[in-house]
Amino acid sequence: MRCHDIRHHIKLEFCLDCASQVLSNEATTLLQALASRVGASFRRSALVQITTPLLAVDCVAFDWTGCVILVKRRHSPFQSRLALPGGFVEIGETVENACRREFYEETGLNAGRLNLVGVYSDPERDPRGHVVSVAFASVIARERARAGDDAEHVEWVCDWFKASLAFDHQQILIDASRTMRRRRKIQAASKARGLSK
Repeated sequence: MRCHDIRHHIKLEFCLDCASQVLSNEATTLLQALASRVGASFRRSALVQITTPLLAVDCVAFDWTGCVILVKRRHSPFQSRLALPGGFVEIGETVENACRREFYEETGLNAGRLNLVGVYSDPERDPRGHVVSVAFASVIARERARAGDDAEHVEWVCDWFKASLAFDHQQILIDASRTMRRRRKIQAASKARGLSK
């Protein structure tokens, strides 16, 4: 959704171009009606805007050989650059569900078990504004993916450490790789002690 294409919802929506909050026409009408009941006036420009970082998710999906699935971005910023599948969390949605939804929308594949990689909150990580991303990693079977939603193209990349990625996705991939290696060591140690299922 873009600023000039606002859907009629009562909740705040976000522009895909600039990630700014936009108020729906229905919400504006409701606020105008409420203001007139108490003898006040309401103008969109008079609305006090509370600015907080936007919340997003990124999904690192490895296959069993360590290759990762990346998408080529359809839109700016970083148009046509490789990136991790991900996007904004919707109101009422958990970050885990948002990760699964975004991954499916952009690749046509289902994410496996999600492992928290980290929270990435550098205010400069996204040129559209302050966006905080919660990153998850998963190991899935290597299946044929299909690009959808914001993805122009999707592919399995084995030499991802050499790729020039959008945002801070290179660092997220490095952290995810470490997280998954650490997890495998813990699982192997637990299995050796007879603690795993």
